Amino acid sequence: MRLNRKHFLLFSEALIPVLGFFFWNWGLYFILLFYFIDVLAQEVIMHLKSKKITKTHNIKDNKEWFFSGALSLFTVFAMITLIHVAMYSIEPSIDFIKQIKLFWTYEEMGMQQGYLLIPLVVFAAYSQYRMDFLMMRKDRVAELNIEWKKHLRALLVIIGFTGIVIGLSQFIVLAEIVYVLGIVGLIAAYNLLVGEK
Repeated sequence: MRLNRKHFLLFSEALIPVLGFFFWNWGLYFILLFYFIDVLAQEVIMHLKSKKITKTHNIKDNKEWFFSGALSLFTVFAMITLIHVAMYSIEPSIDFIKQIKLFWTYEEMGMQQGYLLIPLVVFAAYSQYRMDFLMMRKDRVAELNIEWKKHLRALLVIIGFTGIVIGLSQFIVLAEIVYVLGIVGLIAAYNLLVGEK
């Protein structure tokens, strides 16, 4: 039986935060910081895709790329801000600066994870871009506006989920594991049903 590559990628993407929670004492905010790195890496990948599409289709006018990129960047910052509001709703005593420093300097196997995790996430994002976009020659058929719409739709799903968490946390605060599994499950379900992975 051949292992489906899409399912393998979904499993491996879910594995890091779940292992982090159960075995490396990552809290919810640590896992969110991990996903922030991934979101920022995907933002850069979208610009690489846009550059390749405009070059392949010989598009001289980059207005659509500029406006889509600006809208996406605004959406990413809005998403990160709302996630911080949600974290504060869940854990009012959280010290974000302290948690970011702890995340960056957390040592596993004698190495601070910030120096390992960022290159690992960037490498994974770029490798996926190479395999799924460049090697499959998707730039030949891809349309700039459609690629940006797919990217923005994923960000808006995260914002919607965050809004639900903020609303829910006004009435009840759930255990961290519920939020972690909700995040991992949402990302896996979205990528399985809608995403390109």
